Amino acid sequence: MQFRVANPGNDYIFLNRYGEPLTYAGGRQILYEIAKKAGVHFSAHMGRRFYATYLYRNGVGIEEIRQLLGHSNISTTQEYLKITQDDVINDLRSKKIDFFEGTLPVLPDCNGMLPTGFEPVSRD
Repeated sequence: MQFRVANPGNDYIFLNRYGEPLTYAGGRQILYEIAKKAGVHFSAHMGRRFYATYLYRNGVGIEEIRQLLGHSNISTTQEYLKITQDDVINDLRSKKIDFFEGTLPVLPDCNGMLPTGFEPVSRD
């Protein structure tokens, strides 16, 4: 399969060998052939997932990513993203949100029991 880059001012980036806009199926076929020749496993779907994750890790919000991918439901976008716990922690750090890291806060003495949040409060 062959394609070429469109001239400036054209509404399409890639054209097929007949000068017509490259279809989704044509683009998938080109990616398949390139991956096969390179000896790697890759698909258009993997590319979309990588694109979404790359955008998220570089500060683009999930709602914006949803719109770019054309998802009608944000839960679909969340499934697309390959987010790790490190991504979430780094996102919190970049937003200057305080959270405990490696140590527990000092707890009040509750006669050897862990507090539940429902302990009696003195009303002095």
